[in-house]
Amino acid sequence: MKQILVVAPPGRLQEGLQALLATLSDTAVAVVTDAGAAALSVPLPRPQLVIVARDDAVHTISTLVCQWPRACFLALVEHEWQEQAVEAAGADAVVVEGIPATRLLALVQDLLAGTSTDPLEVRR
Repeated sequence: MKQILVVAPPGRLQEGLQALLATLSDTAVAVVTDAGAAALSVPLPRPQLVIVARDDAVHTISTLVCQWPRACFLALVEHEWQEQAVEAAGADAVVVEGIPATRLLALVQDLLAGTSTDPLEVRR
């Protein structure tokens, strides 16, 4: 079973990500609101994918990449200018707010399968 950790503040985005990821078969999803103790104590010992949708994505990714160095990190950011900073923090893929759900789901599936052809491409 593939394991996905979502780090996002409570609200519509978090709920939307949960609903979208629930459509994936053979996947366990855990959701936390920050990169603190809650993220490190989730019942997923080794998530394959960590999706970060927070204003402090740089800090969150740099904190969690130390905990799970083999995980793939997907950052959801509001602006394209944030791309370089989250990449430097360890993001494997970056998407800008407004990406269609079908494209986001396809990217998640590619990242889980290890088949993303250009993971650092900003997609909309």
